[in-house]
Amino acid sequence: MTMDLFWTSENAATLRLLRTEKGLDAFQVARMANLSAHHVNELESLEPLAERSYFYSLEIKALVGHRLLTLLQK
Repeated sequence: MTMDLFWTSENAATLRLLRTEKGLDAFQVARMANLSAHHVNELESLEPLAERSYFYSLEIKALVGHRLLTLLQK
């Protein structure tokens, strides 16, 4: 697994910062990326979910998260 396939707390903080700088809520960001607000909230969470994730795998979570970061940096 490469470094890009990890989702870190720094990534989560950056996503939240970019979202709030653009004045968007989690639902609006989710609609932009065909996700649910639960997905966005999980990506922005600084605490890992122990029991349940809205993503099938950590790799999918990381890929979606990095795609959202790219989308919000435009």
